[in-house]
Amino acid sequence: MTHVVTLFQRIVARFLMNGFNVNTGLFHAVPRFTGIIEQGIWNPEKNGIYVSFIQDKMIREEIAKTEVVIKGEKADVMYISGVEDRSNNMTDGSMTPGRNFAIFGAYLRVVGDNETVGITFRNTATDAVVKLGNDMFSTNDPGKLIFIVPSELGNGTYELTITTQYMKGKNALRKTPRVISTSVFVGDGSGGGDRPEIE
Repeated sequence: MTHVVTLFQRIVARFLMNGFNVNTGLFHAVPRFTGIIEQGIWNPEKNGIYVSFIQDKMIREEIAKTEVVIKGEKADVMYISGVEDRSNNMTDGSMTPGRNFAIFGAYLRVVGDNETVGITFRNTATDAVVKLGNDMFSTNDPGKLIFIVPSELGNGTYELTITTQYMKGKNALRKTPRVISTSVFVGDGSGGGDRPEIE
């Protein structure tokens, strides 16, 4: 079965790259070109090839017969997708004390009445913890946090932890705070490569 599918894919790709339209019943594929051919010469830097796929009869028929069942709202997923030192545009997890630092992701807004809510920096060598002041935020949105890195952070690697009771589209707060952590560093410390951990 695998051999048959692979052979089918190779044949379709070969026909498309030879300039033919392909109609499989599932889709109608058409090769397209980008850029202007200057003096009849193909220039890979200016010209390109892409394939346009259009759903065909079989797919349209299956769509018409499909019944959608909504089982409930998708669970909130808190995550960090990236960080940036705004003073130098570095995205490797490095921070500059006293300068702006940005965190990107989802469900990150820092809000809640639990005493643990906020952003902390734990020095991985000494376990000393510094908590970010509420007045250090310039942006506190679900998808983006921007704040001033505490000036007292010395060189080293830190576990940056965000604790929040934020709930999307609701005025209520989560009963149990949600926590996510990622590795950052100041100076020549090595860090920023660890995957975020969610509790």
